[in-house]
Amino acid sequence: MGKGTEAGSRWTGWAFLMTSIQSAVNDWLEIIRRAKSARTHKTYKSSASVFLSSLEIPVTSSIAKLDESHFGAFLQRLKTSSPRTEKHHATIITLFFEYIAAKKIATVNMDAIRFMRRNETRKVPKRLRRMDFSAVAKVAATVPRIEPAKADLVTARAKALVLLMAESGLRAFEAIGLRKSDLDFEMRRGVVIGKGDKEARFVLGAETIKAIRAYHAVRGFESEWIFTSHSPRHSKAAHPINTDSARADVRRICSMLLDADPEYRITPHQFRHFFATRVWRETGDIVQAQTALRHDNIATTQGYVHTGDEDLEKLEASLGKK
Repeated sequence: MGKGTEAGSRWTGWAFLMTSIQSAVNDWLEIIRRAKSARTHKTYKSSASVFLSSLEIPVTSSIAKLDESHFGAFLQRLKTSSPRTEKHHATIITLFFEYIAAKKIATVNMDAIRFMRRNETRKVPKRLRRMDFSAVAKVAATVPRIEPAKADLVTARAKALVLLMAESGLRAFEAIGLRKSDLDFEMRRGVVIGKGDKEARFVLGAETIKAIRAYHAVRGFESEWIFTSHSPRHSKAAHPINTDSARADVRRICSMLLDADPEYRITPHQFRHFFATRVWRETGDIVQAQTALRHDNIATTQGYVHTGDEDLEKLEASLGKK
């Protein structure tokens, strides 16, 4: 190795030793600022501030003094925060340690840090999905009464979409991805590619078939897609609708059928909850609801069944049989 190379190596080493913790954080945040959105940068900056304030060594100390023990101490100080906040800050600061490890400006055991992040942070508790079930049920029951004007393609589409989700329990992404070849109106059956790219069959309700046929009759053009966009941007070629359009369609139908705003905003997925609850109430069998929803785990189905006090004994009896 030549003298120039040795001198350069020594200078690089000294430069690393001269880099402070604060400077390393600033350099990392600058990379985030250039590569990510302003909102993401603000989020990372907030977590970095929490981390720096938790250190027992000055932020002007050399970055070489930082190691996995400081990450562990940081996690312990986060225990006074909520589990969600703890997980949030721990994830972001893990990325900072990955940065200094990649830059080789500190000796960091990333395996230990990742282990601590996975195993020493609290699990974020899952909240029950909140929905105004009575409002969703009212929409599902009264949507067949809507008679769209002949030129009102969007309302005709929205009616058919809501009926499909309420009567078949499809997820929004499954419904909007349907093609004509996926449906058999005569047999009242459909096939869908669901989660995990699994093919599954579902039942088509009579009102759903009627609404889809009515929508296609006034659509005015042929398309392989069941639900198509009617935006001027897609006037040259038919495009399937996206999830934003599905949410807008649900809002349109709800505004037509509800006299007052529901307690919680109604979303496309809530019609899957309605479908699950209806199947369970009609059969009294949680396994039938599980089968209809195509869930692998019956515990998942339990989260979809909405019960009142009068239903609890019935549900417990159903679960007790399994």
